[in-house]
Amino acid sequence: MFNAAHSTEWDVLTIQEPYLDRLGNTKASHHWRVVYPTDHRRGGSSCSRSVLLISSNIPTDAYTVLPIPSTDITAVCFTGEHGAVSIVNIYNVCKHNDLLTALDLYLTHSLPLT
Repeated sequence: MFNAAHSTEWDVLTIQEPYLDRLGNTKASHHWRVVYPTDHRRGGSSCSRSVLLISSNIPTDAYTVLPIPSTDITAVCFTGEHGAVSIVNIYNVCKHNDLLTALDLYLTHSLPLT
């Protein structure tokens, strides 16, 4: 799949259940920057089930990683001359709403109102 998605045609890929090697890293070519959840590897956790791949054509100062405390939520906010847009990738376990609650708390208390 990664070989079929070209960074010249796509800006962001949202990946669920990425392959993670023994160090807890996923694989990507130099055309992509991997964004892991904020809690990736925190407290010994290496089982993140959500990542974003951002085209290396996009400058790193064009986006900010949003610090949502989870290994299953990866989020960034892009800013530019036309405003801001956030992209959130959630691996939602259907057995409970814990991730939706965490996202709701973050959105309610951490994002500035514009």
